[in-house]
Amino acid sequence: CNTNYCFTLVHNRSQFTDKQMIKLQESPDDMPAGQTPHTVVLFAHNDLVDAVQPGDRVTVTGIYRAQPMQVNPRMRNIRSVYKTHIDVLHFRKIDHKRLYEEEDGKDHLFTPQRLKLMEELAKLPDVYDRLARALAPSIYENEDVK
Repeated sequence: CNTNYCFTLVHNRSQFTDKQMIKLQESPDDMPAGQTPHTVVLFAHNDLVDAVQPGDRVTVTGIYRAQPMQVNPRMRNIRSVYKTHIDVLHFRKIDHKRLYEEEDGKDHLFTPQRLKLMEELAKLPDVYDRLARALAPSIYENEDVK
């Protein structure tokens, strides 16, 4: 476009990654009669692309994001309406047989070394402060809330 602030793509110096848009829908089995299930848009990147197939029951861990909608792609004006989506960090497939079972930590198996490390950390006098600093480190103060 030959303007001062125009970018050109240099293919041999670029890195490309896979990206997949997934629509996640509430289970119709859990919905009351007459209501339609809600849908959420998910974006999976890199190794998570094609990790789930249509019909899979999953639990998703991710980052909920909101992006402003543009009025026109050629103009910089944006609306006060936002599109929301979730950037997926992890999928966990739920087996249909275990769908309604209690999950009291069945899949939380730790190695003996990890258990020993956790026991040593639990004995430290400042374990509460360490945990508060580890959770949301960019948020200062509010240790009790964290």
